[in-house]
Amino acid sequence: MRILWWLVLFQVGRVMAQEQGTQETKALELLTFRKMVSVAYEGYQIRYEHFKNVKETWVVPTVFAFSRYRMRPETLKKRGFSDQDRWVFDIGFSGYWVAHPTLFIGMGAKVPLGYERVREYSGVRRSKFLIGLGLQQGVRWVASEDWGLVLGVHSSQYLMNSEVTRGGIRWEFEVGIQF
Repeated sequence: MRILWWLVLFQVGRVMAQEQGTQETKALELLTFRKMVSVAYEGYQIRYEHFKNVKETWVVPTVFAFSRYRMRPETLKKRGFSDQDRWVFDIGFSGYWVAHPTLFIGMGAKVPLGYERVREYSGVRRSKFLIGLGLQQGVRWVASEDWGLVLGVHSSQYLMNSEVTRGGIRWEFEVGIQF
């Protein structure tokens, strides 16, 4: 099911790029993997971004991302849970200042939507729909203007209606491709 969602989102982005692309603009599409670390959890994120025009000083890509998190055992124990599983789908916008055709410095906002399952030490299991608000800052390097490697480092802050952790700060280390 997750793969199907990514294929749909990928096609939507490609159609948007074809509709919006002209000879005067340069579209940029990124597919990246992010390793996320914080005091409370570790996780990963698969992310698709479509930049409409990277020839301008400021660009605002459309972002679709899927994340999965696992809380650290000490965090779970402190909150009274024995196990937790969380996945989140992010939709949002990021603003990037194009410092150089291959260097982007940015910040953004997103609305994470997801699902969380927890298990208490007594064995009782619960699940919950998640919604929140997130902010992000970061630096990204793209190897070339046409095709290539993407590397980035980002910091992210969030608030969410989770049973285990309601907010926090995390670091994200990114690697991917530009096409």
